[in-house]
Formats: sequence, C-alpha cells, structure tokens
Amino acid sequence: MNLRNAGSLVNVILTEKFPKKIEINTGATECLYTDRRAGTIVEVLKNKIVFQYDNSVRTDNNGISEVQEYKYFVNTNNEKKIFRLTKNSWKSKGGSYLSIGYRNEYYDYSF
Repeated sequence: MNLRNAGSLVNVILTEKFPKKIEINTGATECLYTDRRAGTIVEVLKNKIVFQYDNSVRTDNNGISEVQEYKYFVNTNNEKKIFRLTKNSWKSKGGSYLSIGYRNEYYDYSF
C-alpha cells in the first residue's frame, strides 16, 4: 500500500489484515482518507469483492467527537462498490481500501 495516499494511520492498520476466508454477508469497512463506511460483502469472485453500503445510525450522544458509536442495518437497495485484490490489499477503482470482518463507521469532523 502506498502510505502517502492511504489516509489516516488507523485506516492503514485496518486494511493490512487479510482474513483467511471471505464469505457473503460478512461485515466490512471501506477506508477512505480519514473516514470509514460500513457495509456488507454481497458477492465474492476470484479476485474481486462486491461491497454494499449498510445504513448506519449513530447511537451515542457525543456530538462532534472522535468517539462515535453506530448501529448497522443491511440494506439491499444501497449502492454497491467493487474492490479488487492488489498485492497488499483490497482496493476500489476510486482508491479506497477495504477492511474485512467487521463494520466500523467513522466520520472525521476535522475536515
């Protein structure tokens, strides 16, 4: 992964882990520059994964804060995104990375 384009250190660390087995309906997190979006894997191909955004509802009362908690709901009508397997990670055509095995929504208010 090119660290200059990867965004926050947290997002770099999250995308460095590769699960042994990837299955449909597994939670996943798209890592953008500093934000993260939760979703679900809806299709697994040889070197591609189809990721679909979940509906995320914030459940904490922390306002503009780094401490954020969310509840996630699968929505089969939401937008889908394709991630391809590269040498070091799963990457979208737009340059975001995918972390597989959990959902973790995060909005960085500093930008």
